[in-house]
Amino acid sequence: MGNRTLYFVLSADNGKSVFVTKDGDMRIPEFPEMVDHHIGLENPHVYNRWFEQAYGIPVFRRYIIELEDMDSTIFLFELVDPSIGLQTGEFVPSVRVAALYDANPFLQNVLMNLSEDYSKSELMPWVGTDGYTPYLEWMSAEMRHRNMTVNGEIQQIKNAFVSTVFRCPTNQGDFYMKIPGSAYIREIAMTNRVREWGIAKLPEWVAADVPLNVFLMSDMGGYDLPADSAFDLLGSVIDQWAQLQIDALPFLNHEAPYPFYDLRLPVLRKKLDELVDEGMCLLDGSPYELKAEEISLLRSRQSHFSDVLGEIEKYPIPDSVDHGDLRPGNIRVTSNGWKQPLSSSADASTLERRQYYYAHVLRRVISGS
Repeated sequence: MGNRTLYFVLSADNGKSVFVTKDGDMRIPEFPEMVDHHIGLENPHVYNRWFEQAYGIPVFRRYIIELEDMDSTIFLFELVDPSIGLQTGEFVPSVRVAALYDANPFLQNVLMNLSEDYSKSELMPWVGTDGYTPYLEWMSAEMRHRNMTVNGEIQQIKNAFVSTVFRCPTNQGDFYMKIPGSAYIREIAMTNRVREWGIAKLPEWVAADVPLNVFLMSDMGGYDLPADSAFDLLGSVIDQWAQLQIDALPFLNHEAPYPFYDLRLPVLRKKLDELVDEGMCLLDGSPYELKAEEISLLRSRQSHFSDVLGEIEKYPIPDSVDHGDLRPGNIRVTSNGWKQPLSSSADASTLERRQYYYAHVLRRVISGS
C-alpha cells in the first residue's frame, strides 16, 4: 500500500474542461487505493481499465504529473472515442473545478494551468492537440494494407516519457505499436542500422514511419527477464551483450557515427566541461532554476567526474555500441535462439534454448565506457 492519492484528470478539449463525477459533490475521480511514488513504468492498462469500468469511458493515458514532496499523483487522460456519451459525469471548466481544491495546491495548480499545458511537451510527441489519433490511424492503415483485422481490445501497455506502447490483437496475432519519446528520435534509424549488420536478433518490424517516429512490430513471445533472476542467467545476458559489442566493431564508422550518438571519452570530457553552463541555460526561468549554491556544488564535482573518465581511459576497451538502459525490464526471453546453460546441477543433461532480444532502444552508443 502506497501513501499517495491518485487523481484521474480527463479532458476532451485540450485542457479547457475536465471530467467530474455526478455521484454527490462535483469532484475529480480518484483511484480507490493509495499508490506508490514513481508508478509511471507500471502497465497503464490496469488504471485505464479501472477508469472505464468505474465511469463507462475508455481512456488512454497521456502523461503523469508528480513531485517528490507531494502526497498526490495525477494521471492525464484522453478519450479513446471523443464521440462517446457521458452517463456518470460531465465536463466542467478546469478553472471552476480548480476552485474546489484549495486543500490540495498541487492539484489546484495543475487544473488552473491545464488549458495551457495539456498539449505541450518537448519529450512526448503524442502530447499534442491530436493526441494519439495520428498514430492509431497510421496503425489502422498499415493493418488494412496487410489484410489484418483487429479482433480484440487495443491496450496501452506502456506510457512514460521514453515511449508509449500499444498492444493490438489481430487475426494474425498480437502486434505492438511503439511511439518513442523525442529524446530517442533516432531509434528507428539506429535499430535499422544494427539490423543491417546482422549481428543481433531483433524484434520483427512490420512497418515504420520515420517522420511520425512510430513503428509496428510483431509479438516476440516469451517474457521479460525477471529482476530477481539467478546470477548465472544475468551473467549469460551480459556475456551475450558483450559479444554483440565485439561483433559490432568492424561496422562502426567513428568519423561519421550517425545515427548513433557519439559518447566516446573525448566527447564526454567536452560535455563534462559544458554540463553546468548548459544546465543553467536549460533550467533558467523554470521552477527548477539552479540556485547559486547548487551551481557551486556542481562545479566542485566536475573534477571528480573528470578523474572517473581518467580511470576508464586506463582500460583497453574498444569503443563500441552501448545500450544505455540494459536492465531486466528491457530484455525479452524467448524460446528460440542461442543455447544457454541455465543449470549447474550434475544431472543437467540438456541445455535450455533461450534468446535475449534487446527490445528497448539501442542508444547512447559509440561509448568508451
